[in-house]
Amino acid sequence: MSKYVATLRVAGAAAVCAWWIAASPSAVAQSRFDVLRDDAIAAVDGMTVYTIRDNATAVCYTLFVLQSNEPRLSTAPAVEPGPVLSAEQRDKVRVADLLKDAIAARDRQLADLRARSTLVWTVEYETERERIVDGYERAVRIVLPELYPAAQVAPGWRTTGSDALNDAVRRAIADADVAIAAATRSARDDQLHRLLDRAMQSARLTVSGPVPCP
Repeated sequence: MSKYVATLRVAGAAAVCAWWIAASPSAVAQSRFDVLRDDAIAAVDGMTVYTIRDNATAVCYTLFVLQSNEPRLSTAPAVEPGPVLSAEQRDKVRVADLLKDAIAARDRQLADLRARSTLVWTVEYETERERIVDGYERAVRIVLPELYPAAQVAPGWRTTGSDALNDAVRRAIADADVAIAAATRSARDDQLHRLLDRAMQSARLTVSGPVPCP
């Protein structure tokens, strides 16, 4: 393979990467690259020409793909890969789900209490509200055993107040969101690598540009 052809293949792989990012559902709202059109050239069997816009520089590239026996690339959105979570990430998601369930149960009980507020005395209302909140915080402490009791059980023992407890809940839920996002990114990276491997094995690629977009 000549140095020129190798260079073209590297550039073509970069263009396929841009195409995949543009086609991914997760990138629709913030994609840097957009596939403007794809055209088959009837005179050359298996040849497809893609026009790709780089939104960051407002220029376009033309990607030429000559397929062998594989079906030609499609600009239809790629299938969203499912995240594969590690044991640690699964545990974070499990904790977050339990905390979300506890929050939902607390909110339902408080909403029901507010709906009955005109039927109970103020003292009864506050007592019932404290019971609901205490029950929620006990459930949280079971899920997050690193938290300390709300009240000091002995001189010098540490406590965790309601504000600190709520901060811990928010952090745990955010940690789960980060874990899911990381696993999803990893799955997308794997999908991209498979696509590039297939493209490099089954197609000859070259790219031209940049040029002003039509």
